[in-house]
Amino acid sequence: ERLLGALRRIVVRTAPPVAAAACFGYAGFEAWRGLSGQADTSEGALLRRQMDRDADELDQRRVHWVQSGDTSRKKLYTAEAVQEVHNIQALGPAGVLLRSGEAVEVLEEGKGMEQGFNVVRRSSGVVGIFPKQYLRLQAEVAAS
Repeated sequence: ERLLGALRRIVVRTAPPVAAAACFGYAGFEAWRGLSGQADTSEGALLRRQMDRDADELDQRRVHWVQSGDTSRKKLYTAEAVQEVHNIQALGPAGVLLRSGEAVEVLEEGKGMEQGFNVVRRSSGVVGIFPKQYLRLQAEVAAS
């Protein structure tokens, strides 16, 4: 038991500095690799690059979807934003920020991969995508 107590004291005293040194060493290695131009070829880095490419492709597809419509297209119906989107990055460059209670014209409902979004037009004329779940038909708003 005495030996166990002595061993415990040694571990308690040395483990934190050893762990800190390992973290700083790894951070220094990553900084050196980044500054020296050496590419990270780990599976995690490859996956991150693929995810970035996929996100860029999705953003471009959504921008094209919003821009491909006729700017004078007629509304399908009027809706009200019942909640704000707090992470505009999730919408990407095609997204539009709406305030809770703001009325918009729904120009197109998403299909396929975009079924969770609508193309909407604000009263200012700005057109963009907004999540369907955060919109409610004006008739439903008046009834509630």
